[in-house]
Amino acid sequence: MIRRSAQRRLEFTEPTLEFYIVRARRDVVQLIVTLTTDSTPPPDSETEFPVILPLTMTRASLVDAAAQWEKELSSFPIVGDLPPEYLE
Repeated sequence: MIRRSAQRRLEFTEPTLEFYIVRARRDVVQLIVTLTTDSTPPPDSETEFPVILPLTMTRASLVDAAAQWEKELSSFPIVGDLPPEYLE
């Protein structure tokens, strides 16, 4: 399940992946993506956990990436009803 908090953070039921909006301007968005446990790359001697990825991209690129992700997720339909707070 996905929950959007009032703090500009997108959280999941299993918190292995998290998105946080650092700054959103007219054309550019800065995000922090955090990967933990199952979402991390294969471990090596240089990998620190959690993996924190700062990203800066255009708003259009972010919208395109979100649309692509939503399209790919459609292969994995939600089973059952979601509580209203998860649909906001």
